[in-house]
Amino acid sequence: MISKVSYVKSLSRALCYGENPKKGGEILDSDGVFLEHTPKQKAQFWESISNDYRKKAVHFIISFSDNDTKELMALPEDERRKRELKILHQFMDEVCKRGNNIKDCPYICYHHGNTDNEHFHLYVLMTTWEGKRLKTKFVGENAKQAAARVSIEWQMEGPKQAMDKKRRKMAREKLSQPNEEPAAAMDEASAFDQAEKDLKEIEAKIRRSKSVEAAERRRAKYGSIVAEAAKACHDKESFIAKLKEDGIEFYRNDKGRFCIRFTDEEGVARHNTFSQLGLSEDIVPYMAEPKQETVAAVKTANALQTGSHRHSRARTPKPAPVRGGSGSIATRALTETGGSGDENREYEVGNQEGYEESIRNESRLTR
Repeated sequence: MISKVSYVKSLSRALCYGENPKKGGEILDSDGVFLEHTPKQKAQFWESISNDYRKKAVHFIISFSDNDTKELMALPEDERRKRELKILHQFMDEVCKRGNNIKDCPYICYHHGNTDNEHFHLYVLMTTWEGKRLKTKFVGENAKQAAARVSIEWQMEGPKQAMDKKRRKMAREKLSQPNEEPAAAMDEASAFDQAEKDLKEIEAKIRRSKSVEAAERRRAKYGSIVAEAAKACHDKESFIAKLKEDGIEFYRNDKGRFCIRFTDEEGVARHNTFSQLGLSEDIVPYMAEPKQETVAAVKTANALQTGSHRHSRARTPKPAPVRGGSGSIATRALTETGGSGDENREYEVGNQEGYEESIRNESRLTR
């Protein structure tokens, strides 16, 4: 069994909903109401004894699973009502143990038979019989824990996490009991932990297998869509437009492979390459582009051709610059090649006055 908690602001509307004949509403148990009154009269009585709170009552919805409902419906009606009444009171006792004193207040519980699952609506007035306010701190969590405890004791299905927590707590309580053998209690706790571990592994395997099957179905579906579009189209633009009509986007990944992007039925974005879809890129030859190796070869050939033209041109070496004084190697080289000494000196000095001075010096040395 599971329990959900909400609050009621209109008592008349809540009680009329509880006794609605279209819902199959009938009273299972009550305290503080006159059964012969109409729902509105019951609500008026509660208003007369209630404090001026904005939230008038707490609403507990108690529901049973499909399997638990089948077991209850298999019982005779009288026996089924007795068992449901015991379960209800045990649930209320568990909620009271956790600090929410709902049995100190007027309450009424309705049974509804309009669904496949047995469920009940428990309304608890926010004002106690002593005129105080009902303690509602953590009432939602306490109701969940109470439902887990009752489900364990009656061997029913309930909130899994809360039941796991409750089982561990009960195992610890057994360990702390002095009359019980510690080793036996420890073995029981270990066995429970192992059973929980095995159950989790089984559930994980089931989830993985379901996920793999769903992925295979998804790839087969979108692979067939892409294959049909490739067969129907004969150019790049029409192929991309055809895929867009089916909510598929075509693109190339970083490695240049053909890929599609789409959103599945659950609203999750998916990406698949053609190879993951079991398709070959040759089915869309009009989408192909020049391969990188071909482009590189063309560039290399062009570069080699350009270089050959450059090297075929004849180059005339430039003469090396001549530097040095009158007695330098450069001067001797010019003299040996047919240039006069005067011409060499003019080249070195670079003006008329220096040239005449060099002539006079040379005449004195000759004498």
